[in-house]
Amino acid sequence: MNANLPKPVAASISLGVRQTLRKRRALLGLSGLAAAALTVLSLAPTGTALADSLKAKRVELLVMEQTGCGYCEQWRAEVGNSYHSSEEAQRAALRYVNIHEPLPDDLNVKGTHYTPSFVLAIDGVEVSRIEGYLSESFFWGYLDSMLDKHLGKAASE
Repeated sequence: MNANLPKPVAASISLGVRQTLRKRRALLGLSGLAAAALTVLSLAPTGTALADSLKAKRVELLVMEQTGCGYCEQWRAEVGNSYHSSEEAQRAALRYVNIHEPLPDDLNVKGTHYTPSFVLAIDGVEVSRIEGYLSESFFWGYLDSMLDKHLGKAASE
């Protein structure tokens, strides 16, 4: 184990990464922590690797709604009924959540006051949201931006 790294950090680093650290430190004259930071940055998934790493995760678009919400009904008529056949549905499955019912145990999202709200959740944890619904073009534009930011660009782009 490398004496320059704190024990918890060194213990969690795989053999291949430790070898990479030694090589980078030797080439660049870096301290153990600086080499570790450089390695972590270079190992972070991007592009296709990011998309591949997300395939194993549960990505959902939560529709936070309530009974009697006119904008919720408008969204369902204009977008919701056809969402399942969209490219976005391949990236984030749709799930409806009534804000007046207990939040399902597998979700960790902040409270919702405006409906509809659209929450992007990865493995049940909120990463982004759209509050309200104005129009179909507004929704798709914001949803695509949100998906691209948190999941990377779609393969078809």
